[in-house]
Amino acid sequence: GHCAKVDGVVRCWRCDVCCSAGAPELRDLGDEAVRLLRFVADLEARGVAPRGRSQLADAMSGGALRKDVWQRLVDEAVCRDLLAPQCGQLVHFPVYTLTPFGRDIASRSAPPRILVEVGAERSAEVRLPAWRSAMEPPPILGAPSPEGQVVSRAE
Repeated sequence: GHCAKVDGVVRCWRCDVCCSAGAPELRDLGDEAVRLLRFVADLEARGVAPRGRSQLADAMSGGALRKDVWQRLVDEAVCRDLLAPQCGQLVHFPVYTLTPFGRDIASRSAPPRILVEVGAERSAEVRLPAWRSAMEPPPILGAPSPEGQVVSRAE
């Protein structure tokens, strides 16, 4: 799903970017953002129904960027007020339309600088600590363990 912006950083705490041990790679995707915005503008101009996050990523995928990176770019475009999520009665997921600011960016010749955390090729592997039984559910972050210790990401 959509990563939420927490303290100025987009985080879901489930994907390879949010759960990585080190700082994830940042890449300037300004050119790709303009391509995405122009694609949405073209759909709107032709009267085509708005697309959801996965549909946009599928349409833009191919080339150098993976689908999950396109999804992160859609998330970043929402956070920067370039795309606006809309909920309708006919679909059960948000679809995205251009904002006036997004339309302005799409019409410019020079792309803006948009840094996006691109993550790793594969999702981060989640491992339980050695002292946990394989039969126990994974720990809830911030909750006390049976021993009374607070569970953190570092475990």
